[in-house]
Amino acid sequence: SHALDQRRIEGLPIRTAVFSNLSRDHLDYHGSMESYAEAKSLLFCHKGLERGVVFLDDPYSDFMLERMSCPAYTYSLQDNTADFYASNLSFSASGVCFTLQTPLGVESVSLSLLGEFNVANALAALAANWDDFDNLSHAVPLLTHVYPSGQADVNQFHAAGGMALVIRELLDAGLLHDDVNTVAGPDGLHQYTQEPWLDQGVLAWREGPTKSVDDTIVSSVAKPFQADGGLRLLSGNLGRAVIKTSAVKAEHRVIEAPAIIFHSQDALRIAFDNGELDHDFVAVITYQGPRANGMPELHKLTPILGVLLDRGYQVALVTDGRMSGASGKVPAAIHVSPECVLDGPLAKVRNGDVIRLDSEQGTLNAFVDEAEWNARTYSAPDLTRKTVNMGRELFTAFRHHVSSAEQGAVSVFDA
Repeated sequence: SHALDQRRIEGLPIRTAVFSNLSRDHLDYHGSMESYAEAKSLLFCHKGLERGVVFLDDPYSDFMLERMSCPAYTYSLQDNTADFYASNLSFSASGVCFTLQTPLGVESVSLSLLGEFNVANALAALAANWDDFDNLSHAVPLLTHVYPSGQADVNQFHAAGGMALVIRELLDAGLLHDDVNTVAGPDGLHQYTQEPWLDQGVLAWREGPTKSVDDTIVSSVAKPFQADGGLRLLSGNLGRAVIKTSAVKAEHRVIEAPAIIFHSQDALRIAFDNGELDHDFVAVITYQGPRANGMPELHKLTPILGVLLDRGYQVALVTDGRMSGASGKVPAAIHVSPECVLDGPLAKVRNGDVIRLDSEQGTLNAFVDEAEWNARTYSAPDLTRKTVNMGRELFTAFRHHVSSAEQGAVSVFDA
């Protein structure tokens, strides 16, 4: 939890970190101030935070110390009077080493960055991008079929073996680092291969299942549902995007069809209701990114495109906007970056352009003559309905400064 990213250290300031239940050998990490909403709620809204940590080298440290709702430890890379003071920093390709002065003494810390990976927008230990997620997905197979990537619900998943079995499989295959501290204590992830039960009315723990009770819901590393984890990076002349393939049938993982441009999900719904979409096409939903309108959830698209797939049409979605995991069986290239409002190439697409979304090869391209493509200009729709009235003006500054989806859509601090 003390791992530090070399680029952030050299470029100071590291943003204020938020911890609780802090002692020399244990702490709970709650994100950094780059995940501003979570940190703010923890610090200022009394959500169970026992003690925070403020990074003194941060220009906002005084502000944080004045307004925190709980006692605070201080942390620094420069001020050796801080409660926690890191010195003698050294880095390698595999991790970071430093001396850590704590309220209870001095200890040497050596951390593997790989062992500190956290799948979230705000990463404590390393700066990750979509290439990292793509590489991880290539290395870790798909072991579960749970909605929306399968028909089973979480209760059926638990009955089939649940997290205890999945973690056991990943540990046994060398796909998880066991030597990590968690909220369960310092004994590593092997603790999570156990399951709770009531022993004469008293909570106790026992070894969890070692094989699946239903291999249509939970499988093994030896016989996974698919060799990769179901998350792919796409790149090409339309930019960079991500796609979830775990619920997409093999025959729908490569789609090549003419584009139809929509500037909102409601416009696509109207076209569907009018019977205009009964053919192969790629729905291109533009100007849905963080700066354009705050990157709303495009949840209305999944049922419509799913119906068209069931009718036998080859359809896909390409957007600079956001969808949840419930995109399901629809091949959806989302978070296309750069986004359209920043003159991203997706804004150059015109109705009828042939687009190829290839989740097998990881490519996303529009087949347009290069000279014509380069000559095309950007023509943004009127976005005032998404930025004016109903209090939306309050978020103008955030929209103007927010980073790309790949960088976490951060608007409070520099990305």
